[in-house]
Amino acid sequence: MTTANIIQNGGATLTKTLRKSSLKSGYMVSLEGYEKQINTNDTIILTKEIIIAQKRAKKVEGAYVGIWIEKGIAYIDVSINLKSLITAKAIGLVNKQLAIYDIANNKVITLWLLFCL
Repeated sequence: MTTANIIQNGGATLTKTLRKSSLKSGYMVSLEGYEKQINTNDTIILTKEIIIAQKRAKKVEGAYVGIWIEKGIAYIDVSINLKSLITAKAIGLVNKQLAIYDIANNKVITLWLLFCL
């Protein structure tokens, strides 16, 4: 997938070979320490950061490169896919994430309220 495709689609979940993931279910959880924010206008740096995330993902079993676009900012991370919502929430909290992503329902599940408990 090209950087232009990723921006046009509003993001993507990519395999370690930077191909579009075929995942149909589960919850994507970003791993702490792998997040990066890049302005989508700077496609050269964005492409570079996706490649850096790919190199980091190769070191983590079952990892993916996640990119989502919001208000002109690309959020890049290394993430894992978990089948259990309870496990995904727990791993998300351990990794200090504000949210996880539900693939089947195409929605973000906010975790920040759990920090207040």
